[in-house]
Amino acid sequence: MLLGQRFYDSGEYEKCITSLSKSKYRYEEKVLLLMAVSYRNLHKYDKAICIIEHILKKNPAYIPGHMQQAYVYKDKKLYITEIKLLVKTVKFIDQQRLTGQIDNELYLAEIYSMLASAYVKIGKSKKACQYFLYSSRKENNYTKKIEEYSNALFVLNYIYTVSDETVYKLHINYQKFFNNNMQYRDFTVNKSARKIKIGYISPDFRRHPVLSWTFSLLLNYTKNQFEIYCYSAGLEDDITKKLQQITDLNWRSINGFSADKAAELIYNDKINILFDFSGHTANNCLPVLAYKPAPVQISGIGYFNTTGLNTVDYFLSDCYCASDNMSSYFCEKIIRMPHSHICYTPLGQMPKVEDAPCLKNGYVTFGCFNNFNKVNDFVLSLWAEILAEIPAARLVLKSSIFDNNQGRQYVNRLMKKYKINIDRVLLRPFTKEYLNEYNDIDIALDTYPYTGGVTSCETLYMGVPLISLCGKRHGARFGCSILKNIGMDELIAYSAQEYIDKAVYLANNIKLIDIYHKTLRNKMNKSSLMNNRLYIKDIENIYKSIWNEFILKNINKR
Repeated sequence: MLLGQRFYDSGEYEKCITSLSKSKYRYEEKVLLLMAVSYRNLHKYDKAICIIEHILKKNPAYIPGHMQQAYVYKDKKLYITEIKLLVKTVKFIDQQRLTGQIDNELYLAEIYSMLASAYVKIGKSKKACQYFLYSSRKENNYTKKIEEYSNALFVLNYIYTVSDETVYKLHINYQKFFNNNMQYRDFTVNKSARKIKIGYISPDFRRHPVLSWTFSLLLNYTKNQFEIYCYSAGLEDDITKKLQQITDLNWRSINGFSADKAAELIYNDKINILFDFSGHTANNCLPVLAYKPAPVQISGIGYFNTTGLNTVDYFLSDCYCASDNMSSYFCEKIIRMPHSHICYTPLGQMPKVEDAPCLKNGYVTFGCFNNFNKVNDFVLSLWAEILAEIPAARLVLKSSIFDNNQGRQYVNRLMKKYKINIDRVLLRPFTKEYLNEYNDIDIALDTYPYTGGVTSCETLYMGVPLISLCGKRHGARFGCSILKNIGMDELIAYSAQEYIDKAVYLANNIKLIDIYHKTLRNKMNKSSLMNNRLYIKDIENIYKSIWNEFILKNINKR
């Protein structure tokens, strides 16, 4: 049994199964469950389910068995089945509590987290946020408790009915997790230093959307004025290895480090300005920033709301994303760049842009390649009206929820709810070669309030005009900022009706669609959205300004 566990821990699942099957304890629940989990990790789901069902037949009250069954459904992207099983499991635990059995309550935090993740996948964001908060309250592991709360904050960005005040209040409460932290305060400031030390911290220095916006910061900085450190807190891939080979880039892998140990490393590196790219995204680095390891700390680019931390001094934005009245919803001082606060760099070879498909199809094809969890009732109602106005039009949606029949049937039911003819909608699963499929779309429709980010950049770079609704929240203005920076103001809508009208108007102008397809890529290449030199100049001026401001304050204090 110990040998089997050792094989499992080292990822040798076949050997684990072989070892456990020889054990005289092979029919015990824990042994069978470990075998089932090994089969799950080998993607042999039928065998895993068979073993789990055998366990539950003998002991229906075995909660770990129910949970592993739910994990199999999660792996298979059968989210509806997963949710039904987890809800049933929670009720089962509630019934046990009434009879005085409380042993299984320790599983509730994990079950709530699984429920939340599944609800996110099917676009039920309110329930997802609720269950992440439940999970955070129930969780005994403090690090995990913080992660679950961050997850809840992230999901808020999908919900169009939540107030700005509620979003801000929930973010500010994040600071309470760190009120007992010992923050670094004794910073040695070398006023005569030739270079300013910039530290970039992220879990996503890999093939990840955020890297498309931050790549130029690592490649094009002024080497005689700045020294760059990268603190990588995530998994590595081929892109990571290429970054590690960049000359003069100081690489620090902090994956697996506790927050206090990572903060100690940054402090010892004597970083002047620490820039966080993650915010409240998955595996984020905010607990590190809570220790204040650098005298000046910034967040932005990878997230679109306040961090809620009193240790973060600035939030990077631009004049389009951050309206004048937005400051009251950020605990950080907002830096408004004069152009774009992101600089788009395609990470690989982009396919050739082909002619607008409507020229050969004889009808217009709308499309959206954003994750379907961004598609809520409000968005569906807008799309329904657009399709009603253009009876011959088609709609292409591409997301991982369409990888199986259950996901497709769920979305088809949503379409019917909004009287969208499912025969006019093409549901495509996620594929690595998705970029070529932009050539099947005439007009892209953005989501709201969580608009497309890198997806929008890719859409436009593939020559597809994008209709985007500009909201009041920072995250709801990303599409607006992207379009403003490439000079496509006419594609920005400022109301739901204008969103519909612009989509319908464009669909009725085939020649204009074709012009966009022929000119958008060139227009983007020449725009401030992709102007590395302009972007670096703007952001380095900001670095100099805020560092000089810190030095002056430091001198005045003394």
